[in-house]
Amino acid sequence: MSPIGRIFIVLNLILAVAFLGWASASLSASQEWKTQYEDEVTAHANTKSALEEQLSDERQKRTKAEGDLSTMRGEKERLDSLMTSERSAKERSEQDLSELKASYDSLAGTIQEYGRRNEDLASRLEDFANRLTEATDGRHSAENTASVLEGEKNELQRQLAEANTQIATLEGDAVALNEQIADLDTQLTTIVAATKVTVGELVNQPQIDGAVMMVSHEIQPGLVSINRGEDAGVKRGFTFDIFSNGLYKGRVRVEDVQQDSCTAVIMRTYEDRIIEQGDTATTHI
Repeated sequence: MSPIGRIFIVLNLILAVAFLGWASASLSASQEWKTQYEDEVTAHANTKSALEEQLSDERQKRTKAEGDLSTMRGEKERLDSLMTSERSAKERSEQDLSELKASYDSLAGTIQEYGRRNEDLASRLEDFANRLTEATDGRHSAENTASVLEGEKNELQRQLAEANTQIATLEGDAVALNEQIADLDTQLTTIVAATKVTVGELVNQPQIDGAVMMVSHEIQPGLVSINRGEDAGVKRGFTFDIFSNGLYKGRVRVEDVQQDSCTAVIMRTYEDRIIEQGDTATTHI
């Protein structure tokens, strides 16, 4: 073989080896890129799945929170309605009790008056009986006098019987009124026990102005701290109306009283307005 032929053979071998090296390197790089791509796709799929699962959990939490909020609002409205009904019943009971006591006092006065009239009639009857006895000394004049006195006696006896009947009727009415008063006292006691507010505290609630220091919703329907306490005359059961710059927000009822502050539970809010720190509190609008 000629030298030129050997040179071409060697050159071909060198080129073949170089091509094999390049092809091997390209194949290795391609395989590595493919592996990285598949890893990225897998990681992306895992991240997407985790995000979708987290989004589903958040949606479930939101749905549950909305359901709980709706339930609490319904319970609040029911408690507000119950409180209003109990207050109306208490006011009606107090009015009925006042009217019944007035009627009882009137009947007691009437019974006393009939008792005095009864005593007067008995005294007059005894006087007429004495006069009848004295009239027997003169038969003719006594007979006329006796006839007149007997008529007056019968009339007085009839009036006395009627007075006794009326007294018995009034005494029965008094017993019935006492029973009604006892029933109303029982109803009033039940209402006071349910609302935990005495009648005297509600009626004699003075003018007290303060401010909201803190609001907590950890215990529903919420607690409010006001910077007025025993020193200002605050008592358990007092109610405060809450304002902010002339905007009415709602009403709270005092449950615990300290020396210079008190804690009240939120009874109701107006148009879902939120009671906040710094709002004005007053017992009388």
